[in-house]
Amino acid sequence: LWRSVPDHQLDDILFVVADQLRRGSSQICDHKEKVEVARLYLAAGKKAINSSSFLSASIYLLQGASFLDENDWKDEYDLCLDLFTSCGETNYATGNFSGVGILLQPVVRHARSLEDKIRPYTILINSLGGEGKYSDAVEMGLKVLALLGETFPENIDESHVAQDMSTTLTLLGSTTIEEILRMGELQDEKKHEANQI
Repeated sequence: LWRSVPDHQLDDILFVVADQLRRGSSQICDHKEKVEVARLYLAAGKKAINSSSFLSASIYLLQGASFLDENDWKDEYDLCLDLFTSCGETNYATGNFSGVGILLQPVVRHARSLEDKIRPYTILINSLGGEGKYSDAVEMGLKVLALLGETFPENIDESHVAQDMSTTLTLLGSTTIEEILRMGELQDEKKHEANQI
C-alpha cells in the first residue's frame, strides 16, 4: 500500500499505512527501509499531534523510534532528534512521566548543541513538575539556566530579592507599560531560550 500510493496522496492514508507497517514490522530488516519507516512514523505521529491525539501520536512515535539504533544518531541526526524529542513530549502530554526521562536520555546524550537540548530539557523539567518532583524540576531548571549563562544564588533571601527589584526598577526607569508593549522581540537567542526554561 505504502509503495503504491503517490506521495501527494500518502497523507490521506498515513494512519492506515502506519498501522499496516506495524503489523508487518518484524519483516523489515533492511536498514535503509527501517529509516524510511521511522520517517513515516514520525509523519504519522506529527499528524496525530496536530489533531490533538497524543496517545496515538505516542504510539506512532515509539514505533518509529524502535526502528532506529545508536548509529543513526550520526547519519540520521535530525530524524533521531525530532522523533525522540516528539516521543518524549507526547509521553508527557499523556501523563506517562516515567517514560519521558527514558525517551529523552538519548537526545540529551547525542544532541550536538545546547540549542538542540533546550526542548528536551524543557519537557523533562515539566515532566518532573507533573510528577510532583518540584525540587528536582527546579534543580534541573537551574542547571540548564546556568548552561545558558543565567546564574542564580544558591540561597536566596529577602536581600537578593530586594536588590534584584531595585535593579529592575532602575532599568525600567520611567518606562510606561505602553512603551514596554511596543518594544521589539527579544533578539538574544540564549535569553530567549532561558525564558523557555
